Amino acid sequence: MTTQEATLQIQRNGQYNNLQVQTKYAWDATKKQFIVGPDRKKIVKFQGLNPGEHIVVEKTFATGREVGAYGGISCGALYNGEKVSFMLDKKYATTWNNLGGQGDKIKISCVTEMQFNARVGAEVPVEVLKFEKV
Repeated sequence: MTTQEATLQIQRNGQYNNLQVQTKYAWDATKKQFIVGPDRKKIVKFQGLNPGEHIVVEKTFATGREVGAYGGISCGALYNGEKVSFMLDKKYATTWNNLGGQGDKIKISCVTEMQFNARVGAEVPVEVLKFEKV
């Protein structure tokens, strides 16, 4: 599948430059479901890659660092010539850590896949990240 290159906004947080790769949606922990707006679409908390988009980053560290409080890994990279860090869910940790090493360029794409959701008893579209060494 071909994707279009995206330009993500770098958020400056003091001395850190953060990049939001994964789109994060508002979550209601009490109901264990996403919060939807009047249009019945999930409310975006932090915008990342949209399905059909990709970015290319250069790894500054061979592996990501687990951050327990966030339930994911923190990854360091160069994006458009700037040092940035971004969080990935744990399900992507092995793929990120095993794909290339320091200095390698990695293409991160967002695609929509159909996955079975036991709660609704049917396949539903889910945004997933794909990684490839370029």
